Amino acid sequence: ISTTVDTSEGDSPTAAEKSVGLSELFAPHVAAARRAGVQVSTSLDLRSVPSSQDAHLLVRVLREGLANAVRHAPGSEVVVRISSGAGQVQMVVTNGPARPVPGQDVAVTTTMGSGLGLRGLQELVGEACGELVAGPSGAGYELRASFPEHCATTETAVS
Repeated sequence: ISTTVDTSEGDSPTAAEKSVGLSELFAPHVAAARRAGVQVSTSLDLRSVPSSQDAHLLVRVLREGLANAVRHAPGSEVVVRISSGAGQVQMVVTNGPARPVPGQDVAVTTTMGSGLGLRGLQELVGEACGELVAGPSGAGYELRASFPEHCATTETAVS
């Protein structure tokens, strides 16, 4: 997982540490998707520190996007981009067409999802005053979530 933290707007070293924490929250989900046969690349471009509420929602979007890619496009390349700035947080999960991989861990594909599906995720993002858009993108599929940043209220906002 690559992490880019923009410190040009006065972010403290604590922001960089919390961004690494966000990467750590994503790591098990990315690892499970890779075991299931998809090729995942992830980048974070954070202009501010995500609150724990935002981090939780980002993990939910990530899990759904990866689970759908594993189920519906096994072996595909998946690109996950997370950014924040101008008061907005955005995550885009894009996958290419299916390319089944010999030896794919089928057991992982049945345990990755949260059980909420896109409809449940749309409700969660909507409750955060955001928007979730999902649909075909080229030969693949794209899941895009965008919502207003919620202020981190403590030093341990992302743990």
